Amino acid sequence: MRIMHVSTLEHHPCFSDAIFEQALRHEVIFIVLNIVNCPSYQILSRKTENGVHYVHIGVENDFDFTDAPQLESMFLNFVKKIKPDVIHIQLFSGVNALALLRASSFTPVKRIITLHIHTLFCVPGTAYDKGRVCHLKSLDECACETCHSVARTQKISLSHYNRIRESRLKEIISLSDKIICCSHWQKGVLDKISGIDNKTTVLHYGISISRRRALKTTFERTEIESAGISWKRFLGKIKENKLGEQIGNSQTRLFLSKNTSPEKLQQVFGKDLAKIRCLLQTPLKKIQRRHTLPTFGYLGTLWEFKGVDVLLGCVQKLQDLNFQFLMGLKAEETAQKDMTQLNALRQFSQIKIILNYARKDLYEKVFSQIDYLIIPSFWEETGPMTLFESFYYKKPVIIANRPSLIEKTKVGVNSFVFQDPDSLCRLMREIIEGRLSLPAKLRRDFPVQSIKEYTRTLENIYIE
Repeated sequence: MRIMHVSTLEHHPCFSDAIFEQALRHEVIFIVLNIVNCPSYQILSRKTENGVHYVHIGVENDFDFTDAPQLESMFLNFVKKIKPDVIHIQLFSGVNALALLRASSFTPVKRIITLHIHTLFCVPGTAYDKGRVCHLKSLDECACETCHSVARTQKISLSHYNRIRESRLKEIISLSDKIICCSHWQKGVLDKISGIDNKTTVLHYGISISRRRALKTTFERTEIESAGISWKRFLGKIKENKLGEQIGNSQTRLFLSKNTSPEKLQQVFGKDLAKIRCLLQTPLKKIQRRHTLPTFGYLGTLWEFKGVDVLLGCVQKLQDLNFQFLMGLKAEETAQKDMTQLNALRQFSQIKIILNYARKDLYEKVFSQIDYLIIPSFWEETGPMTLFESFYYKKPVIIANRPSLIEKTKVGVNSFVFQDPDSLCRLMREIIEGRLSLPAKLRRDFPVQSIKEYTRTLENIYIE
């Protein structure tokens, strides 16, 4: 199968790994839409990584699926040249799904969309306005400042602008074979607004990380030769069988996963296979808890909708108690707003900040050290990935009362739910004082799908 992915976001902890997984069995092309000020709609760069062929294109930013003839023309040429069997649009901010669908509508290609944010029915993509979630039944109800601003810019009334948006939404749905929603809440809203429910399905994110073992894919020449394998022969075999590539003069990267066929590996590496297997499997060291205090965790950004201010307020109210709070934060210390928030968090001895953490360090630095992960999001999340990662490591969560979060947990087994900041403070206090805990301990208490299962479901959707 020849699969073409399109998105403004090149890296994502779920779909990037799914694409690499697909590349083991299919030909995968990823069109990366780079938003630039003066777009040329020409190829900016190409590369091949983990078997995926990336093509970067300079395009104009889009937020409400306006007419884009240059993008349509460019994408039509790509579709005609590549002749994909499937076009999978990863819908993040800036992706003009309507232009892409129009361009490919005259070809017999399967067209799939995954809604990583809510932009099909919300211009900002959050479905959150003025301190509340937007429970829309129709786009006519949209009245946030962003919609007002766009209508004023276009010199039309808000109702007229919303009718235009509704027309575009219906065209997007009609041109799509399937729209993958990341939560049942998202599907419910989209179905209600559009009046169409046979085009949508729900697929929660999958996880590819491993606590005990990680599949190593990059090797130095010295590692290969120390294992008793000829560097020259090794390079020749992986290149000939498209199982890897050389990086510089003394490094190589393999295009493998744990699902690579054993028969294929035996055929390629022969008597060296046992040595190769030893190199591939890199044990992760066992991590000991550094303290015995009740410990909460948070992973994410300082974006206001993520609810970090709620956590700060709770820590302030509970600062007389003995506990710790590990915060893995994505932030820019040079940005004044981020600096102000970081300084506010650093005032409390209970808070330990891990700034701009790497995903490979999540277990060692965060999940091995916490008792609960708190997800205080105000908006209806499409993930979050941190919830699934927490479940992978068998760590229960404390979540805001958001349907998109609750549907992914077993309340009272692997999750507590709080209604407001005061109820979160009460939950934390009871946990710290040893008066409250969750029974979940076993793997079956923390359901989460692997990236292999996620990818298999995607491919079943492709061939429906």
